[in-house]
Amino acid sequence: MLKLNDTISIEIRVDQLIEPLLEHGFRADKVAHLLILIGEVLLRGLDFSDSNRKNPEHSALSEQIKILFQGVYDSPKLLEAAKKLDDHVEDYHHNRINKLANQILNPISKQDIKDSRETLFSKRLAAYQRLARLNYAIACLLAG
Repeated sequence: MLKLNDTISIEIRVDQLIEPLLEHGFRADKVAHLLILIGEVLLRGLDFSDSNRKNPEHSALSEQIKILFQGVYDSPKLLEAAKKLDDHVEDYHHNRINKLANQILNPISKQDIKDSRETLFSKRLAAYQRLARLNYAIACLLAG
């Protein structure tokens, strides 16, 4: 039963966010970017506008935000997925077969191929991991 003035709690389980997104075909660097955006929104503070419950305590929310950022730069699943896609794209570039054979052997979207020409996906992920570390430090400073 909900009591008046109960505090809203937030518990972030990074793996439960990362795994389903990767399983549904999201790229590791895009998952990292999404998690960073969520963390940055949470850093700005939340107002759930629920008259029956209090907003989360700032310190409790800060801890969850740090868990989110840390999950981005510590996740072996993100790194593994990025490297796997890098390897897959590299294989694509090395196998200059006809167009139909490439579509069958290497089902890579045109956007992924275009993006891979700019930089490796693992390097993109590394950039997001550095951003997550920076945001983690900011969250630590704000938490006191």
